[in-house]
Amino acid sequence: MTAIPCRIEWLANPRFANDQFLEPIEWALGKLKKYLPGAKQIGVASAKRTIGSPEGGPRSALFYLLCELFGTTTDVSKYVYLTDGAHFENLAIYELVKRECGYIIASDAGEDSGYVFSDLANAIRKCRTDLGAEIDLKLASFAPNPETGFAKYHAIRGEIRYRSGKKGEILYFKSCLTGGEPNDVKD
Repeated sequence: MTAIPCRIEWLANPRFANDQFLEPIEWALGKLKKYLPGAKQIGVASAKRTIGSPEGGPRSALFYLLCELFGTTTDVSKYVYLTDGAHFENLAIYELVKRECGYIIASDAGEDSGYVFSDLANAIRKCRTDLGAEIDLKLASFAPNPETGFAKYHAIRGEIRYRSGKKGEILYFKSCLTGGEPNDVKD
């Protein structure tokens, strides 16, 4: 069994506006500024932008990684853990089904020779087992025509029946060729 590479990043929590995010840093650098001569104070302002920039991640992710390891990261943590999801379910359907969303759009661009829909099957199985939700999709239109090698559609619509009785819809896109693509894409 081969390991699937997974990209992980820590990014500033979008819950906080820039001024909220920078408050602790401004306070600490403000204290430091009192003890520096004028020329060095300009460097402090620059450091504030670099150190506390909400566009970037933390200088060292070790502290945040330990927080994640011990389950102490929350929705109000300064940084959030962003991953491509390859370690659990590739289509990001599970979390949306867990929230009983009324409409879900999923795009499956995974390698799928033979059109076995393994990523979709994995998501459907986990949703059924863990959440009691049934996802019904008719996948026949993605099967390539034996004569042309092309599928009928790029997307199909299906139904989700949640454990609570609520119903939802899913729009599922699959990367496939239908014959109307430009030659460079077909190539």
